[in-house]
Amino acid sequence: PLIFKTTIVQRIPVLLCCLILSSLSGLAMEEYLTKISSSFLFFIPLVNAQGGNCGSIFASRISSAITLETNDVIEETRTMRDTTKIVISKERFIEVLSVTLSMVCVFLFIGILANVLGTGHTWRILLLFTILAFLLGFFSELAAMFVTLASVTIHVNPDNIVIACVCAFMDLFGTYCYALLLYVLRLI
Repeated sequence: PLIFKTTIVQRIPVLLCCLILSSLSGLAMEEYLTKISSSFLFFIPLVNAQGGNCGSIFASRISSAITLETNDVIEETRTMRDTTKIVISKERFIEVLSVTLSMVCVFLFIGILANVLGTGHTWRILLLFTILAFLLGFFSELAAMFVTLASVTIHVNPDNIVIACVCAFMDLFGTYCYALLLYVLRLI
């Protein structure tokens, strides 16, 4: 049946890609973060989940915009230019700013939580989570845009791949950013 073929063709490569990205994230954690204080380890899932959530929300907004704005256009006649206009628009730019600022608020809360848990380094912790918020917010949204455009280009429904790929990418990106910022800010 067609649904079986679609599942095999569209989902298995995506799941394999996600497996590779998540494995690289695990290697990064083992290499750089297992030697640090457990109070800093506590925040790895929070950091990665927030980056993935941010990108996933943005990806669903893009997918909805594509569906709503091209509802009357037959998928085969939709051009890449049509999709690019939707993905890279004033509305998406405003969403990028608002989601990134929301991430800053959430990550400042995480920084305050880190101070409550007694990690010390008050200003460095707040700086760490503020920088992380900007980086993760911005790059998760860029990843969502890129993967959405790529999926439309190869004629794969963005709903099938974007969120999984963005979450896996943000696991990897978030882990490396967290480790790098901990080192740069001399927290490890």
